[in-house]
Amino acid sequence: MAAVTYDPEADVLYIALARNEGPDIEGEEIHPGVMLMFDGEDKVIGIEITSASKLLAPAALAGLPLPVAVE
Repeated sequence: MAAVTYDPEADVLYIALARNEGPDIEGEEIHPGVMLMFDGEDKVIGIEITSASKLLAPAALAGLPLPVAVE
């Protein structure tokens, strides 16, 4: 269940590796702007990259799905 979304306004890329089933999410920065997200059992559930347009090759962001606005 890997899903990738990119928010161009925030310039954040998120790679969801698993569904979060609880409120106990923690992040650990492993490189400036790159966070591993962990669930309550210390399993990696996602990767968040801030300032993605500066850290990734330009072609890496092309064609990625944008986040869906929830009203």
